[in-house]
Amino acid sequence: MKHRNAFWFIPKGLLIVVFFFSCHSSLLAQCAGFPATTADGNCGTGNQLANGANINSGDSYYFCGASLANVSYTGINLAGGILRICGNASISGNFNSGIIVVACGSTVNFPSGLFMNGNVGIVNYGIINVTGDITFQNGGNYVYNETANSRLFVSANISYPANNGTNAYLKNSGYIKVNGNFYAYEGGFTCFNSGATMEVNNILYNQNCGGPANRFTFGSASGTAILRYITHSALKASFTTAANWNIYQATGSTQTLTCGGGWGSATVTASAPALTAPSGSQSCATLNCFTLPTTLLSFTGTKQADRIALYWTTAGEGKTGSYMPEHSANGISWSPLPSASTANGTHYTQYDDNPWKGNNYYRLKQTSADGKTGYSQVIIVANASRDNELQVYPNPAQAGKPIYINFYAAENQTAGLSLADVFGRIVLSKTIHLSAGNNELAFDITDGLYIATLRLPSDKVFTKTVLVVK
Repeated sequence: MKHRNAFWFIPKGLLIVVFFFSCHSSLLAQCAGFPATTADGNCGTGNQLANGANINSGDSYYFCGASLANVSYTGINLAGGILRICGNASISGNFNSGIIVVACGSTVNFPSGLFMNGNVGIVNYGIINVTGDITFQNGGNYVYNETANSRLFVSANISYPANNGTNAYLKNSGYIKVNGNFYAYEGGFTCFNSGATMEVNNILYNQNCGGPANRFTFGSASGTAILRYITHSALKASFTTAANWNIYQATGSTQTLTCGGGWGSATVTASAPALTAPSGSQSCATLNCFTLPTTLLSFTGTKQADRIALYWTTAGEGKTGSYMPEHSANGISWSPLPSASTANGTHYTQYDDNPWKGNNYYRLKQTSADGKTGYSQVIIVANASRDNELQVYPNPAQAGKPIYINFYAAENQTAGLSLADVFGRIVLSKTIHLSAGNNELAFDITDGLYIATLRLPSDKVFTKTVLVVK
């Protein structure tokens, strides 16, 4: 037989894919010289987002979410493609190039900050919450609050651009709140449209002395925009030539002017009251984002003796063809539960008779009569761990796809892992380092029947048989 002995530790993650609707508002005027925007549309087309997705140039990924839960995606690698978020989601990963579009009516959280590594565009028609900093690293990054409905909340700072002198773009037609500092360095171009507002703690217009001035422009034919700062402003250049800008200074705020800095043609109001952040839902028109015909009202699980019970309730059957709970020990690799569900009207029950030790991840796959599929949020059900439990899954496994091993260890230790075929030939042998608690490993191998053996330093031996099919 031909064997591939790739072997690696699998990081913990949570894969959640659910379906919702998105919405649309008409675009306001493009600020002159800025990179082209991306329309709010085409939700539900392309590839469905998953943990660890690589969104390369030419790729289109999407998430259509539901109000059932705010779902989380980790390990996303934005590398030149486009990602559309239509629903409520949290996103973390590497943003190296490409575009993220947040649809109207959607709320997207960046729980680990937003570090844009060059040529990354964030086009916001909905609501964005950033926990930490927004960093415009390298050139060509842009963030657009594209409509009057758009809202951007930043818990820390905006560094814009972090590499002083590289081009960066911020366009605002809605509302921005920055709890920390707004660092506007040389190379940053800022354009507000009529009715746009931004409130910051400190604004630091850190152009190089003698560098270009008036980088804050006004993009509409008429109207006004507002910038309010709470604590301090430091200006090293003339702020704007547009009289449409209103600068609101909070009571007790201070100001430092150097290198000929000043507010330019803006109107300045001292002791200005706080801005009122918009709240409530957005008014949006529905886009073509696939929604499953049946509304899932709840999906829960509980531990019962040696098994886990799953329950779900729907609002009606509609055109749904089937429901299938899927199981994972790590939130990354999924397999269907082999047991059957029972129904009492729109209330369903299904059991997992062989749960893993520790945390078990479940999601509900829903398939409509015309073959479309969608997923619920992921739930986690704890199964009390016992020392020295070896499990191999999925079993049967499919050739060409990873096979996972889970071992719960009482303490840190080194062990030997081997895999033998039915003739006793060793096809994989490796020394592994176990940490106290659950240990997740994976390997890839061709079809056949195998015996996995784990030997501890105490000479305790644990075996499992696994079938790999084509």
